[in-house]
Amino acid sequence: MVKQEILVLLLVLLLPLEAMAGMQVAWLMYQEREPGVDPYPVRILVSERFVRIDDGYAASDFVLFDRRARTVFSVSREEKSMLVIQDSVFDRQSGAPDIEISVTQPKGAPKIAGRQVKEVEMRAGGDLCLSASVVPGLLPDVSQALAEYQEVLAARQFRDLDKTPPELRTPCFLANYVYGNERHLQQGLPIREAITGGRMRVLMDYRARRDVEETLFELPEGYRRLELSGGK
Repeated sequence: MVKQEILVLLLVLLLPLEAMAGMQVAWLMYQEREPGVDPYPVRILVSERFVRIDDGYAASDFVLFDRRARTVFSVSREEKSMLVIQDSVFDRQSGAPDIEISVTQPKGAPKIAGRQVKEVEMRAGGDLCLSASVVPGLLPDVSQALAEYQEVLAARQFRDLDKTPPELRTPCFLANYVYGNERHLQQGLPIREAITGGRMRVLMDYRARRDVEETLFELPEGYRRLELSGGK
C-alpha cells in the first residue's frame, strides 16, 4: 500500500513537468495592415530549425519554414492542403533593377532594448519601394531566419516571373519580391516595415525566449500536398 501511495505521489509530481514540456523560441507579435482589410495579428515563432508564421493561435492556417531543408509549407486548415515550396538557385544580379539602400539614424529616434532604431529605405527605378524601422543587434537570429525565408520566396517568385503580367513587373515589384526582399533584414530586426502602396507590419510585442508546444512545428497528417519543386 505504501509503495502504491509513493507511486501515485510521483505521478502527481511529474504532471507539472509534463505540462511544461515544449520548446523555447523567439516569439514576436506584429499587427499587419493591407489596403481594404482590417488590421490583423501576425505571430512569428523562430527556433534554430523552424520559422512558424500564423494568426496567433494553434488552430489557424500557418506557414512553416524548415531552415535546414530550406522548404516552405503553407498550410490551409479549411482545404486540408499544404503548398510546398522548395528552394532554388537563381542569378540575383541578372535582370535586377538598380536597387539603392539607404540607412539613416534620425535625431531623437527611440531606443529598444538599449539599441538605437534606424531607418532603412529601398528604392528602385527612382521610386521608394520599401521603408522599415529596424533595430540592429536585436534578436539577430530572427532577422537571419526571416531573411532565409524571404530568399526562398524570392527564388520561387523568380521562377514564376513569366506568369506575372509584364506591366506589373515594375522595378519596385522586382525589388520587393525578387531581388531585394531581404535586404532590410540585413540591417536589423524590423519593428515597422511598409511596402509602398501595400502592406504595413508593426511589431507590437516580443519575447527573446518563450515556451511553446513542439506540436506547433509539426505538419498535419493526411493533408493534400501541392509540390513546387526547386531547380537551377
